[in-house]
Formats: sequence, C-alpha cells, structure tokens
Amino acid sequence: QFIAHYLPDIAINVDARATPTNARTYEDSLRLHLKGYHVSVFPTVVEKTRTVHDDVGSIIITISPRLRSHVDLTFRDPLGLGVVAGVLLKTPAMNILVLGAYWTTKPTTSEAEDKNSLWMRIKRRLQQAKINLSPLQYVKSASEDLLTQARCNNWRVIYAGDLNSGYETAQGQH
Repeated sequence: QFIAHYLPDIAINVDARATPTNARTYEDSLRLHLKGYHVSVFPTVVEKTRTVHDDVGSIIITISPRLRSHVDLTFRDPLGLGVVAGVLLKTPAMNILVLGAYWTTKPTTSEAEDKNSLWMRIKRRLQQAKINLSPLQYVKSASEDLLTQARCNNWRVIYAGDLNSGYETAQGQH
C-alpha cells in the first residue's frame, strides 16, 4: 500500500518474505496494484523441510512506469538465494544499477538450534556448492562483485538493504 500511495520511481524491498512458491503471487498482486510498474521478485531459498522461517529473506525491486522502459538486465546472487539482487536501468544520460542486499545475521546461541534459519539454509547451500564462505561473507562478496562490475562499466549505483553487520575495508569482510 505504501508504494501504491506514494508511487516512488524505485522501491527496494528487502526481507520481503517471498518464496519460490508465492513469488508469482507477489508479482501478480504488485502488478495489479502498481499499474505499469516493472516488478522483479528474487525469492529466498526454501528447503524440503518446511518451518515458520521458510520465507525469511528475498528481495523485490519495483521500477515506476516513468523508468520502466529503461530496465535492461536483472542480477541475482550466484546461487540464487534471494539475498543480493539488482536491476540495471539504461538511460540516455547514464546507467544505474539498483541493488538490494540482505546481510543475514549469525544466529545467537539460543537461535543456533533453528536449523531452518536463513543463515543455516545459506550455510548448507554454500557447503553443497563447495563455497568456503560464511553466509555474510557470501552476501558481501556477491554485492562487491556487482559493485565492481558497476564501477568498471561506469554505472551509477543505488544500494539499499537490511545491512545487519559492519564493514571495515582494512579488516575485510566480517
């Protein structure tokens, strides 16, 4: 309702709680209420064992009718986990990468028992893919790859998200 009321040109919704199952419903509903908007839904990963935390994560990026014709490409994190996503707008004046990220938090000791938290689901997917990064390092790395691509191509960047951690270049990712 917020987007339908204020009609922003660009909206980045992080932790939008879209799964592969309900992503299409989200898209259809947004398109119905936001006539003429470009809608990109990047759902979170869901495993076979279903729990209350299945829908944590995901990103939805909406682009207004004014900018819709400039949508060129979409990007997502390499494993398609719904934690980094972007839309490239190509305009005559400039190219703009609209990027959303969900920096997952490491579970506390009491939360560590939740095997289906987003952190644990990402951790399992990284292990399956033989990627030796923590979930947070994965999100930051995927973000950095897109930001580097933007810099190399002289794109402008709009970066927003749920940034649940700090970043210090001298120490690298943490």
